[in-house]
Amino acid sequence: MAPVATLVCSMALLMSCSDNDDAPDHEGSAVAECTVIFYGNGGGNLDADMHENLRQLYKGLRDHSEMEAVVFIKNSADSDAKMMKKFEAQGFDFRPATTYRFVVDRTLADNTQLQFTKENIYGGEGGNIDISIADTLAHYISYAAKVRPAHHYVLIMSDHGGGYVPQDDRPKTLEPTRGILYDDGHDGQCLSVRAIRTAIERSGVSLDAVYLDACLMNCVETLYELHEVTPYIVSATYYTPDVGGEYTCLVNRLATSTDYGQALAGYCDDVANYWLRSEEAGINPDDYDASDINAIGSAQLRTAAPVLKAFIDQLTQDYGNTQLAQEIDAVTARAIANEKESPLFDLYAYFDDLAKSVSSTALADAARKAKDAMMKCKLNARGTKTTEERGLPSFNFLLGANSSWERLMLDDNTKRLLYTTTYHWDGTKLTTYYGANGNVAGQDEGRWGSTGDETYAQMRFEQLTGWSRWLKMNKQKPLSQYPK
Repeated sequence: MAPVATLVCSMALLMSCSDNDDAPDHEGSAVAECTVIFYGNGGGNLDADMHENLRQLYKGLRDHSEMEAVVFIKNSADSDAKMMKKFEAQGFDFRPATTYRFVVDRTLADNTQLQFTKENIYGGEGGNIDISIADTLAHYISYAAKVRPAHHYVLIMSDHGGGYVPQDDRPKTLEPTRGILYDDGHDGQCLSVRAIRTAIERSGVSLDAVYLDACLMNCVETLYELHEVTPYIVSATYYTPDVGGEYTCLVNRLATSTDYGQALAGYCDDVANYWLRSEEAGINPDDYDASDINAIGSAQLRTAAPVLKAFIDQLTQDYGNTQLAQEIDAVTARAIANEKESPLFDLYAYFDDLAKSVSSTALADAARKAKDAMMKCKLNARGTKTTEERGLPSFNFLLGANSSWERLMLDDNTKRLLYTTTYHWDGTKLTTYYGANGNVAGQDEGRWGSTGDETYAQMRFEQLTGWSRWLKMNKQKPLSQYPK
């Protein structure tokens, strides 16, 4: 799985959200132990893999009667023609850019479990409901808890992910954005991190875990935005293979443990073993070159926040000293990028290098304490065989220079740098194009639609740590992001 939202739903959308909402409460039956709430999107090339994840989910549910599941799934706008014919031959009403919503029925045979039926098409516009806004997700979470009430709820969000960068967290009305859950039925618009938090808060449902089955979402900015609305978060720092997680194992873990932190830590091992089997079988080998999965505890994130703030306090203080500034600049210049085209850098590696390289005893000590505090946030971290042999990444964090950060566009084959887009804190934007020899071919200035004060400064991570002080003060561009 490779790599915002207006928070108020229009009356038209609210009316469409009410379609198919005559499903009764789950009366007459015992309250489930746990309901899995699945919110997925095909994302252009993930339909078949997402369907396989659902089959894994169904298999787990058949073995655990105390578990329930509700599914919200949207097909890609350009669904695979062979797959469409296969579903049609099986009697399904399978349509591109169409949303289906249903409660999982254990009594159905394997070949009908997906329930792509006309009755289950959800929302207005012929089923092409906008999944990139907070109210769609909030309404669905509330609905799922209504039709399958439980003692515990786990939300799975499945699609492509792009990590966290401020320009991806703008109000949706400005222009198409990127984040998690690309809705190619609505111009590729996606949910922002803040929209996910808003949706969970509006739903009125207490979630025991949020599982972001997508790439690059294990960012400190993302984790802190969600840490107050769920005790556990599962996400990837690098990439997630197209096959995603292993949902039979997820159901088994949740059904057989009273400690969800322990269950999700064990699930990371299950997923790593699943990927290893696929890797050894030679299934899409490129998918397993840089993949990982992490289980994160929110309580530990809360404990780490003041330690991170103390680190930033010391870092920004020492940057006022000329000699120390040069030492810090050298560390920033070689910061390790976890994604070559995005400004996502490895937090542990940055702490480590500062602790080893600066002459300020106070800053070195603050960096070590910050790393130790964040290490305690991970309940488990696993990867593919390839990833673990190279060394797992830690957390992603935004890093730039001179109150700006950059996205790179590389040629898919040669990895040559084609252009960079620089986003400035004040909202200005500069795109620089490069010729075949690396020379600048042209520049195009514009605006990215918002400012750092309207995006990053509103994040819980910023409010708890004041991290943007470093984003605005740092003068050194992290050069390791650029292809060699």
